[in-house]
Amino acid sequence: MSGGRGAWAEPGGWGEWLPALVSEAGKLGVGLDANQARLLLEYGRLLGTEARMAGLTAVVDPEGVVHKHLVDSVAGWRALAREVRARHESGGGGGSLVDVGSGGGLPGIPLAILLRGLGWRVALVEATGKKADFLRRCVARLSLSHVEVISRRAEEVGRNDAWRQSFDAAVARAVGPMPVVLEYCLPLVRLGGCAVLYRGPRGREEAKEWQNAAERLGGRLEGVDEFVLPSGGEGRSLVVFRKTQETPQEFPRRAGVPQRRPLGCARAWRCSAATV
Repeated sequence: MSGGRGAWAEPGGWGEWLPALVSEAGKLGVGLDANQARLLLEYGRLLGTEARMAGLTAVVDPEGVVHKHLVDSVAGWRALAREVRARHESGGGGGSLVDVGSGGGLPGIPLAILLRGLGWRVALVEATGKKADFLRRCVARLSLSHVEVISRRAEEVGRNDAWRQSFDAAVARAVGPMPVVLEYCLPLVRLGGCAVLYRGPRGREEAKEWQNAAERLGGRLEGVDEFVLPSGGEGRSLVVFRKTQETPQEFPRRAGVPQRRPLGCARAWRCSAATV
């Protein structure tokens, strides 16, 4: 199958991936209707054609975008669907989701497509200007009126009362070592909400190692969902932390400090291998 920018640009050149996307998502327990699949592929086309210009991802061919980005991102629905059901069953109506360090919109935009029409609002936090501009173009092109782009650092957002402890769920994919991502995410989550971290095959080991960091931030490890991507066989984990206490006011620390001095790390290099 041909790849690269040209393959996405050809009329109908991306539509042939619809059956594969629906099939692979289904194997992970995520059912996609035709409209969701079309929107996901349109987003994939935007990502594939603009990736190099905005420094979004090195994976730009249709096959790679579908298998490595779209399927991987919608896998988060395995955890998020429980939160959606719980809100509905409690009579709470819609909820709110924040994607921290969204980059090119992964996993936030695919999850926003699945949440469309369910009364949920979605925030994409991305500090880099070019990437935030790309996210705004995607939101407009896909008519995702329930999505907002916050072009600020995660530490700043977490200390701002407009967003602090206001979201039902936070997600993060390929952002950094687990204690760093926890410090970005948990301050944004309300009591009773959760943070869903996309990790690699070491997710369970990481979660046990950094439980103390989560507890300092008001979180508790709830579970680890391990699975394998249907195409390629890469191991993945969804690590879920439940917010059980308010995050102390000292967190998140000022911009750059979580990366330089991760919670629970005597030395930053100890955390370097914890990135997906």
